[in-house]
Amino acid sequence: MNGTDDAKLKTTRCRSISSRLPLASRQFRVKLQNPRYWLYCLFVFGFGTATMNGLMFAQAGNYTPGPEHPILVFQWVMGLIGGFVAIFVGYNIVAGDRTSGRIRLLLKLPYTRSRYIAEKFLGEAAALVTFTTVAILGGFAVWTVVDSRPPLLASALFVGFTALYLLVWLSLSTAVSAVVRTGRRSVSILVSLFFGMLFYWSKIVGPPIQADALFLDRLVPLNSYLAVTNWIAGLPNTHSWGTSVMEQVKITNLVVTTVTIVPRVLDGAVPWYLSEWLSLVVLSLWGIIPLLIACRWFKTTDIA
Repeated sequence: MNGTDDAKLKTTRCRSISSRLPLASRQFRVKLQNPRYWLYCLFVFGFGTATMNGLMFAQAGNYTPGPEHPILVFQWVMGLIGGFVAIFVGYNIVAGDRTSGRIRLLLKLPYTRSRYIAEKFLGEAAALVTFTTVAILGGFAVWTVVDSRPPLLASALFVGFTALYLLVWLSLSTAVSAVVRTGRRSVSILVSLFFGMLFYWSKIVGPPIQADALFLDRLVPLNSYLAVTNWIAGLPNTHSWGTSVMEQVKITNLVVTTVTIVPRVLDGAVPWYLSEWLSLVVLSLWGIIPLLIACRWFKTTDIA
């Protein structure tokens, strides 16, 4: 098969995807032309790269970053910034069409309501994941040139799990946007949910000194994400920020009070429900269940 045949095959495949998922394809193309997405990509790349190279945070003591350093830095960047951005990507995904009246026109086309939500979600998800992946891989490339190459398998898994984490918040945003009638209400609920989980959940479940409290703590999407990404980076079983954990691991005389390493806290065997793989299951459920609820709700709701 020559180059012309390859090009024709790729074009045919693209047309096939566009014909099967027209709304998602159009959504994706529109976002690729949106300068805000490019600014987001540039910001994540620039901020993560600056942080990796010590321009934002000075390393404590004699801690020397290892090959896993870019993974842990982008874990911090995406855990906070990525989740927050995903909220603003999806908060108006359905409510905006409802407010403008465009949704009535779209639903006159051969779409079921569930397919409408699914395709809107897929288009936004494809764009968000694409720009995020480009930013992260760009940062990893810089670290490869400046210091050393990050572990390939761990890097690939990190990109995948980060995409899953972003889709969790996009799924929640889509669900809320489908339930409420205005984008303003949607973003208010989602921002409150994000910061509530970030700052107040630990106060509700209590201090992480028992296995059940640790498990409840990991039901929060961010903590599940931290547990999974720390796992692939080779850190102990923990859902604390990876950079702080690595500093504590590599500097024996450093006391980091914000780090929770499960074996040390429990001082014994770690129960199965605190295994890192279960945090991956929890994260996946956060991404699936809200979207299913949104589709079911939207089937029976009045769109007027």
